Amino acid sequence: MTISQWAANPHLAFYCRQLSAVRAQRLVKDLDTVPITISPMFGWADLGDVVGKKSQPEHSSELADGQERYLMPVRLQYLHEQQVLLGDGPHQVQAQAVGPGGFVKNLSWQISPQSVGSPGTQVMAHGKLLVDPPTIISTKTQRHRALETGHEALWDILLDMERQLIAALELAHHNMRSEIYATIGKWSDRWVSSQDIEHLASSTIHNPAQSLMRTLESQIHDQEVFDNVDPQRHMVTKVHQAAQRLIYDAIGDLSDGRGTKIRNAALQLKCKDPDALPQLMLDHGMTDVRHHRSSVVTALNPVPSAAEVMDGAELENIRMSQGGQIWH
Repeated sequence: MTISQWAANPHLAFYCRQLSAVRAQRLVKDLDTVPITISPMFGWADLGDVVGKKSQPEHSSELADGQERYLMPVRLQYLHEQQVLLGDGPHQVQAQAVGPGGFVKNLSWQISPQSVGSPGTQVMAHGKLLVDPPTIISTKTQRHRALETGHEALWDILLDMERQLIAALELAHHNMRSEIYATIGKWSDRWVSSQDIEHLASSTIHNPAQSLMRTLESQIHDQEVFDNVDPQRHMVTKVHQAAQRLIYDAIGDLSDGRGTKIRNAALQLKCKDPDALPQLMLDHGMTDVRHHRSSVVTALNPVPSAAEVMDGAELENIRMSQGGQIWH
Protein backbone atom coordinates (compact mmCIF):
# COMPACT_ATOMS: atom_id res chain seq x y z
CA MET A 1 0.00 0.00 0.00
CA THR A 2 1.10 3.57 -0.65
CA ILE A 3 1.39 6.26 2.01
CA SER A 4 -2.00 7.63 0.90
CA GLN A 5 -3.62 4.61 2.58
CA TRP A 6 -1.57 4.75 5.76
CA ALA A 7 -3.14 5.70 9.07
CA ALA A 8 -2.24 8.87 10.97
CA ASN A 9 -2.26 9.17 14.76
CA PRO A 10 -6.02 9.69 15.28
CA HIS A 11 -5.77 12.10 18.22
CA LEU A 12 -3.24 14.29 16.45
CA ALA A 13 -5.24 14.12 13.22
CA PHE A 14 -8.32 15.44 15.05
CA TYR A 15 -6.39 18.22 16.80
CA CYS A 16 -4.64 19.26 13.58
CA ARG A 17 -8.01 19.45 11.78
CA GLN A 18 -9.25 21.77 14.53
CA LEU A 19 -6.15 23.98 14.29
CA SER A 20 -6.45 24.06 10.52
CA ALA A 21 -10.09 25.16 10.74
CA VAL A 22 -9.22 27.97 13.17
CA ARG A 23 -6.33 29.08 10.95
CA ALA A 24 -8.60 29.13 7.88
CA GLN A 25 -11.16 31.21 9.77
CA ARG A 26 -8.51 33.71 10.83
CA LEU A 27 -7.13 33.97 7.30
CA VAL A 28 -10.46 34.61 5.55
CA LYS A 29 -12.42 36.64 8.13
CA ASP A 30 -11.21 39.98 6.73
CA LEU A 31 -11.53 38.93 3.09
CA ASP A 32 -14.80 39.65 1.32
CA THR A 33 -13.98 38.10 -2.02
CA VAL A 34 -14.16 34.69 -3.69
CA PRO A 35 -12.67 32.41 -4.79
CA ILE A 36 -10.18 31.94 -1.96
CA THR A 37 -7.74 29.04 -1.59
CA ILE A 38 -6.23 28.35 1.84
CA SER A 39 -2.99 26.42 1.53
CA PRO A 40 -2.95 23.36 3.82
CA MET A 41 -1.44 23.65 7.29
CA PHE A 42 -0.10 20.10 7.75
CA GLY A 43 1.49 17.22 5.97
CA TRP A 44 1.92 13.68 7.38
CA ALA A 45 5.04 11.54 7.40
CA ASP A 46 6.65 8.53 9.04
CA LEU A 47 9.04 10.25 11.45
CA GLY A 48 10.60 7.04 12.76
CA ASP A 49 11.19 6.59 16.47
CA VAL A 50 11.96 10.26 17.16
CA VAL A 51 8.39 10.93 18.33
CA GLY A 52 8.32 8.02 20.78
CA LYS A 53 5.23 6.01 21.68
CA LYS A 54 2.79 8.38 19.98
CA SER A 55 3.65 6.78 16.66
CA GLN A 56 2.83 3.30 17.95
CA PRO A 57 -0.84 2.20 17.99
CA GLU A 58 -2.24 -0.05 20.70
CA HIS A 59 -3.13 -2.66 18.09
CA SER A 60 -1.25 -3.35 14.88
CA SER A 61 -4.63 -3.78 13.13
CA GLU A 62 -4.91 0.03 13.12
CA LEU A 63 -2.07 0.19 10.57
CA ALA A 64 -2.20 -0.53 6.86
CA ASP A 65 -0.26 -3.33 5.22
CA GLY A 66 3.43 -2.44 5.18
CA GLN A 67 2.99 0.40 7.69
CA GLU A 68 5.17 0.20 10.81
CA ARG A 69 3.90 3.22 12.74
CA TYR A 70 1.42 6.05 12.59
CA LEU A 71 2.00 8.99 10.29
CA MET A 72 2.77 12.12 12.33
CA PRO A 73 2.12 15.78 11.49
CA VAL A 74 4.69 18.11 9.99
CA ARG A 75 4.02 21.83 9.56
CA LEU A 76 3.90 23.26 6.06
CA GLN A 77 5.72 26.59 5.90
CA TYR A 78 5.00 29.17 3.21
CA LEU A 79 5.93 32.65 2.20
CA HIS A 80 3.23 34.88 3.67
CA GLU A 81 1.48 35.57 0.37
CA GLN A 82 1.13 31.85 -0.37
CA GLN A 83 -0.95 30.98 2.70
CA VAL A 84 -4.01 32.61 1.10
CA LEU A 85 -4.40 32.49 -2.68
CA LEU A 86 -6.92 34.84 -4.28
CA GLY A 87 -8.57 34.48 -7.67
CA ASP A 88 -9.13 31.71 -10.17
CA GLY A 89 -5.52 30.65 -10.57
CA PRO A 90 -4.01 28.28 -11.32
CA HIS A 91 -1.67 28.96 -8.44
CA GLN A 92 1.86 27.62 -8.14
CA VAL A 93 2.56 26.87 -4.48
CA GLN A 94 5.94 26.33 -2.88
CA ALA A 95 6.33 25.17 0.71
CA GLN A 96 8.70 23.48 3.10
CA ALA A 97 7.51 20.64 5.32
CA VAL A 98 9.32 20.70 8.67
CA GLY A 99 8.92 18.39 11.65
CA PRO A 100 10.63 16.70 14.62
CA GLY A 101 13.85 14.78 14.14
CA GLY A 102 15.17 17.14 11.49
CA PHE A 103 12.48 16.27 8.95
CA VAL A 104 12.63 18.78 6.06
CA LYS A 105 11.15 18.43 2.57
CA ASN A 106 10.89 21.11 -0.11
CA LEU A 107 7.58 20.94 -1.98
CA SER A 108 5.91 22.47 -5.01
CA TRP A 109 2.46 21.94 -6.50
CA GLN A 110 -0.24 23.64 -8.54
CA ILE A 111 -3.81 24.24 -7.45
CA SER A 112 -6.80 25.80 -9.20
CA PRO A 113 -10.12 26.65 -7.50
CA GLN A 114 -11.82 25.93 -10.82
CA SER A 115 -10.77 22.26 -10.81
CA VAL A 116 -13.69 19.85 -11.03
CA GLY A 117 -14.40 18.11 -7.72
CA SER A 118 -12.93 18.64 -4.30
CA PRO A 119 -9.13 18.36 -4.06
CA GLY A 120 -7.90 15.47 -1.95
CA THR A 121 -4.69 14.67 -0.14
CA GLN A 122 -1.53 14.62 -2.24
CA VAL A 123 1.43 12.27 -2.06
CA MET A 124 4.69 14.18 -2.36
CA ALA A 125 8.44 14.00 -1.65
CA HIS A 126 8.85 10.77 -3.61
CA GLY A 127 6.14 9.02 -1.63
CA LYS A 128 7.46 10.12 1.78
CA LEU A 129 4.82 12.75 2.57
CA LEU A 130 1.04 13.03 2.53
CA VAL A 131 -0.22 16.63 2.26
CA ASP A 132 -3.66 17.67 3.49
CA PRO A 133 -6.05 19.11 0.89
CA PRO A 134 -6.38 22.89 0.59
CA THR A 135 -9.54 24.71 1.64
CA ILE A 136 -11.25 26.16 -1.43
CA ILE A 137 -13.94 28.78 -0.90
CA SER A 138 -15.82 29.52 -4.09
CA THR A 139 -19.05 31.09 -2.77
CA LYS A 140 -20.17 33.45 -0.01
CA THR A 141 -21.99 30.51 1.58
CA GLN A 142 -18.77 28.49 1.75
CA ARG A 143 -16.98 31.49 3.28
CA HIS A 144 -19.68 31.77 5.96
CA ARG A 145 -19.41 28.04 6.63
CA ALA A 146 -15.62 28.31 7.01
CA LEU A 147 -16.06 31.09 9.56
CA GLU A 148 -18.58 29.05 11.56
CA THR A 149 -16.48 25.89 11.39
CA GLY A 150 -13.41 27.75 12.62
CA HIS A 151 -15.32 29.32 15.50
CA GLU A 152 -16.71 25.94 16.59
CA ALA A 153 -13.25 24.36 16.34
CA LEU A 154 -11.80 27.12 18.50
CA TRP A 155 -14.38 26.53 21.21
CA ASP A 156 -13.71 22.79 21.12
CA ILE A 157 -9.99 23.48 21.56
CA LEU A 158 -10.59 25.93 24.42
CA LEU A 159 -12.94 23.61 26.31
CA ASP A 160 -10.54 20.69 25.91
CA MET A 161 -7.68 22.91 27.15
CA GLU A 162 -9.83 23.87 30.14
CA ARG A 163 -10.34 20.20 31.04
CA GLN A 164 -6.60 19.57 30.64
CA LEU A 165 -5.75 22.55 32.81
CA ILE A 166 -8.11 21.48 35.61
CA ALA A 167 -6.46 18.05 35.69
CA ALA A 168 -2.98 19.62 35.58
CA LEU A 169 -3.89 22.04 38.39
CA GLU A 170 -5.11 19.17 40.57
CA LEU A 171 -1.83 17.33 39.96
CA ALA A 172 0.16 20.50 40.67
CA HIS A 173 -1.87 20.98 43.87
CA HIS A 174 -1.03 17.45 45.01
CA ASN A 175 2.67 18.06 44.33
CA MET A 176 2.59 21.46 46.06
CA ARG A 177 0.90 20.00 49.13
CA SER A 178 3.56 17.28 49.34
CA GLU A 179 6.39 19.79 48.81
CA ILE A 180 5.20 22.18 51.53
CA TYR A 181 4.68 19.36 54.02
CA ALA A 182 8.03 17.74 53.22
CA THR A 183 10.00 20.97 53.57
CA ILE A 184 8.39 22.92 56.42
CA GLY A 185 5.93 20.43 57.90
CA LYS A 186 2.80 22.47 57.22
CA TRP A 187 -0.25 20.56 56.06
CA SER A 188 -3.53 21.57 54.48
CA ASP A 189 -5.86 19.11 52.83
CA ARG A 190 -6.75 21.80 50.28
CA TRP A 191 -4.39 24.71 49.76
CA VAL A 192 -6.56 25.66 46.80
CA SER A 193 -10.16 24.45 46.72
CA SER A 194 -11.50 22.44 43.80
CA GLN A 195 -13.94 25.27 43.20
CA ASP A 196 -11.12 27.80 42.98
CA ILE A 197 -9.22 25.51 40.62
CA GLU A 198 -12.21 25.35 38.28
CA HIS A 199 -12.55 29.14 38.42
CA LEU A 200 -8.82 29.56 37.84
CA ALA A 201 -8.86 27.25 34.82
CA SER A 202 -11.86 28.96 33.27
CA SER A 203 -10.55 32.49 33.74
CA THR A 204 -7.12 31.45 32.41
CA ILE A 205 -8.29 29.61 29.32
CA HIS A 206 -10.78 32.23 28.18
CA ASN A 207 -8.46 35.21 28.56
CA PRO A 208 -6.28 35.95 25.50
CA ALA A 209 -3.86 37.90 27.70
CA GLN A 210 -2.80 34.70 29.50
CA SER A 211 0.26 32.71 28.41
CA LEU A 212 -1.74 29.67 27.29
CA MET A 213 -3.72 31.80 24.89
CA ARG A 214 -0.50 33.19 23.46
CA THR A 215 0.63 29.58 23.04
CA LEU A 216 -2.53 28.76 21.10
CA GLU A 217 -2.08 31.85 18.95
CA SER A 218 1.49 30.80 18.17
CA GLN A 219 0.26 27.35 17.15
CA ILE A 220 -2.10 28.99 14.67
CA HIS A 221 0.17 31.70 13.27
CA ASP A 222 3.83 30.74 13.92
CA GLN A 223 4.84 28.38 11.13
CA GLU A 224 8.00 27.29 12.96
CA VAL A 225 6.51 26.40 16.35
CA PHE A 226 6.29 22.66 15.54
CA ASP A 227 9.79 22.28 14.10
CA ASN A 228 10.83 20.02 16.99
CA VAL A 229 7.61 18.92 18.67
CA ASP A 230 4.16 17.67 17.73
CA PRO A 231 1.19 20.02 18.31
CA GLN A 232 -0.38 18.14 21.23
CA ARG A 233 2.88 17.63 23.14
CA HIS A 234 3.65 21.31 22.66
CA MET A 235 0.32 22.34 24.23
CA VAL A 236 0.36 19.72 27.02
CA THR A 237 3.83 20.89 28.07
CA LYS A 238 2.65 24.50 28.20
CA VAL A 239 -0.49 23.52 30.16
CA HIS A 240 1.54 21.75 32.85
CA GLN A 241 4.02 24.62 33.09
CA ALA A 242 1.15 27.07 33.50
CA ALA A 243 -0.54 24.87 36.12
CA GLN A 244 2.57 24.74 38.29
CA ARG A 245 2.89 28.52 38.18
CA LEU A 246 -0.82 29.18 38.72
CA ILE A 247 -1.21 26.87 41.71
CA TYR A 248 1.60 28.58 43.64
CA ASP A 249 0.34 32.01 42.61
CA ALA A 250 -3.05 31.07 44.02
CA ILE A 251 -1.66 30.93 47.57
CA GLY A 252 0.46 34.05 47.11
CA ASP A 253 3.75 32.12 46.98
CA LEU A 254 6.85 33.67 45.45
CA SER A 255 7.07 33.47 41.67
CA ASP A 256 9.63 31.59 39.54
CA GLY A 257 9.94 28.77 42.10
CA ARG A 258 11.66 30.98 44.68
CA GLY A 259 9.28 29.86 47.43
CA THR A 260 10.15 26.22 46.85
CA LYS A 261 13.89 27.00 46.81
CA ILE A 262 13.65 28.87 50.11
CA ARG A 263 11.67 26.08 51.77
CA ASN A 264 14.13 23.46 50.51
CA ALA A 265 16.99 25.55 51.90
CA ALA A 266 15.22 25.86 55.25
CA LEU A 267 14.95 22.08 55.40
CA GLN A 268 18.55 21.37 54.37
CA LEU A 269 20.06 24.07 56.57
CA LYS A 270 17.65 23.36 59.45
CA CYS A 271 16.93 27.06 59.74
CA LYS A 272 13.62 28.90 59.65
CA ASP A 273 14.95 32.20 60.93
CA PRO A 274 14.04 34.80 58.25
CA ASP A 275 16.98 36.97 59.32
CA ALA A 276 19.61 34.23 59.18
CA LEU A 277 18.42 32.07 56.29
CA PRO A 278 19.20 34.49 53.40
CA GLN A 279 22.89 34.70 54.36
CA LEU A 280 23.12 30.95 54.98
CA MET A 281 21.75 30.32 51.48
CA LEU A 282 24.44 32.58 50.02
CA ASP A 283 27.18 30.96 52.11
CA HIS A 284 26.18 27.47 50.94
CA GLY A 285 25.87 28.43 47.26
CA MET A 286 22.10 27.89 47.17
CA THR A 287 21.42 31.26 45.56
CA ASP A 288 23.23 34.02 43.72
CA VAL A 289 21.18 36.80 45.29
CA ARG A 290 20.29 37.61 48.88
CA HIS A 291 16.58 37.12 49.45
CA HIS A 292 14.70 39.81 51.33
CA ARG A 293 13.46 38.95 54.80
CA SER A 294 9.87 39.46 53.63
CA SER A 295 10.36 36.89 50.86
CA VAL A 296 11.58 34.31 53.37
CA VAL A 297 8.63 35.02 55.67
CA THR A 298 6.21 34.57 52.75
CA ALA A 299 7.83 31.32 51.63
CA LEU A 300 7.87 29.79 55.12
CA ASN A 301 4.30 30.80 55.95
CA PRO A 302 2.09 29.78 53.03
CA VAL A 303 -1.62 30.40 53.50
CA PRO A 304 -4.44 28.42 51.84
CA SER A 305 -6.38 30.48 49.35
CA ALA A 306 -9.89 31.52 50.26
CA ALA A 307 -12.51 29.65 48.29
CA GLU A 308 -14.88 31.73 46.21
CA VAL A 309 -18.47 30.58 46.08
CA MET A 310 -19.36 30.25 42.43
CA ASP A 311 -22.11 28.24 40.80
CA GLY A 312 -22.25 26.85 37.29
CA ALA A 313 -24.07 29.89 35.92
CA GLU A 314 -21.32 32.21 37.16
CA LEU A 315 -18.64 30.06 35.54
CA GLU A 316 -20.58 30.11 32.30
CA ASN A 317 -20.75 33.90 32.54
CA ILE A 318 -16.94 33.97 32.81
CA ARG A 319 -16.62 31.83 29.70
CA MET A 320 -19.03 33.95 27.72
CA SER A 321 -17.82 37.35 28.88
CA GLN A 322 -14.14 36.52 28.37
CA GLY A 323 -14.39 33.98 25.58
CA GLY A 324 -17.56 34.66 23.66
CA GLN A 325 -16.77 38.32 23.13
CA ILE A 326 -12.98 38.27 22.87
CA TRP A 327 -12.43 35.15 20.77
CA HIS A 328 -13.90 35.15 17.32
